[in-house]
Amino acid sequence: GNDMNLSQAEKDRLLNFIGYGSLQAPIWFLGMEEGTGGSRDPEAIETNIRTRARHFQPVDDLVETHQHWDYDIPSQRKFTQVWLWMAKLTRGTQGAADWPDTENAKHYVRESLGRQDGDTLLTELLPLPSPSMNFWPYETLYPTRADYLNAVLPARQRTLRMLIQKYQPRCVIAYGSQYHRYYKALFASAEWHRLPTKKAIEHCRFGHSLVVLMPFFGNGGLSTHDARTVIDVSRAHCPG
Repeated sequence: GNDMNLSQAEKDRLLNFIGYGSLQAPIWFLGMEEGTGGSRDPEAIETNIRTRARHFQPVDDLVETHQHWDYDIPSQRKFTQVWLWMAKLTRGTQGAADWPDTENAKHYVRESLGRQDGDTLLTELLPLPSPSMNFWPYETLYPTRADYLNAVLPARQRTLRMLIQKYQPRCVIAYGSQYHRYYKALFASAEWHRLPTKKAIEHCRFGHSLVVLMPFFGNGGLSTHDARTVIDVSRAHCPG
């Protein structure tokens, strides 16, 4: 890999990135790591990383940050399943009866998802974007992905646990079934309950927050039926 020649301050900014939206938001989404739009092109990834290292605040705005890459969210016609499901789950939890409606979900993504004055925080267990779990573009920062996990994951789990305890979001929705063990380690002593869903979905109380472990939101991983079950539990836990 090419050395990205990042200063220590730039490395710190990369690794201290929390996510998009607001820490005051009532609904937090927790993934494993951001993607790179599927790109494995070293130059594209380096451009992505440089932009983050120079411009990103620890908690930033989804629309404003993506404008650095000339990606204007408010003018898009299509979105990833992940963003659309985030919009549907948020709208449903907030009481919108028409939450399954995809056009309304798109409107929510264009206007509200991950905004600094909005109702969501989009955060990840790992700070660097990566095209896939078995591709490692950052040898100059950490020789292997395993080295990166060992160096970064325990501190990230502590940081996120502390932030959840401090800000007490009503709901934390963690997604990606293969990562559930990493999420559970974050909510160390919690007692988990299985929901009556087709896919494995569990929930627990963590302080004042409801935590829900869900499958990945893309590629048909989530059905409307299972989403409705989660929304019902979320609304029962945090009406309003």
